[in-house]
Amino acid sequence: MVSSCDMSLVADIGGTNARFALADDEGHLVERRSFVCTEYGTIADILEHYMSLCSFEGLFRASISLASPVLEDDVQMTNHSWRFSVGNLKSVLGLQRLKIINDYTALALALPQLTSQHLVKIGRGYGLPGYPLAVLGPGTGLGVSAVIPRAEYWIPLESEGGHVTCSSIDERTMQIISIMREEYGHVSCESLISGPGISAMYDILHRLDLGESRKIK
Repeated sequence: MVSSCDMSLVADIGGTNARFALADDEGHLVERRSFVCTEYGTIADILEHYMSLCSFEGLFRASISLASPVLEDDVQMTNHSWRFSVGNLKSVLGLQRLKIINDYTALALALPQLTSQHLVKIGRGYGLPGYPLAVLGPGTGLGVSAVIPRAEYWIPLESEGGHVTCSSIDERTMQIISIMREEYGHVSCESLISGPGISAMYDILHRLDLGESRKIK
C-alpha cells in the first residue's frame, strides 16, 4: 500500500484523456495511470476510480489541470460534457485542499523550468532572456497560454486564445475557412489546429483537389 500523507494527487484532464499520478514535494511521480474520459459519467467518478486503483490512504490535497476556463466555482469543460462545482468535488473526495487550473496555464508555469536539454529549436532567431514565454499546442482543442516575468516571479496569462477567429493568408486558406464556415459558422483557430480540425482539413483539401464544394459530412 502506498502511504500518501506527504504526497499530492496531480492530474491533467483533457477533452479525451485524463492522466493521473502521485507527486512528492520534490516533484517525483509514482502511480501513473491514464484513462479515457468518455468512459466515466463525471469527473468525480474518474478521480474516485483512480484513487481506488492506487489503494492509498491519507490523501489531503490535489492539483488538477483542466482543458477548460477556470473562473469561478462552477466549471464547464470546453470539449467535454463534464460540469462540476469545485467546492462540491473537494467535499466528495474528502480533500483539505483542491486546486484546479487551466491546463495550458499549468504548462506555461512550467516553461521557466525548462533547460536547453528539453528544447528543440525551430525557425530563425533566438529567445531573449527575461522576456515573456508562450506555449500553444493542438489536442482535442487548441491550448494557448504564456507567462510574463515580474521581478523574481512569473505571472501566468490565462487564455482561451484557441477560440480567436482564424484568418486567411492566401486563396487556398480562404477556401478552407469558407467551407468550414458554411458547416459550423464561426471558424476559430481551434477549428483547424486540433485533432478534429486536422481531420476536417484533410477532408476539405481532398475535396478541393477533386474540384468538389459540398459541405463536410
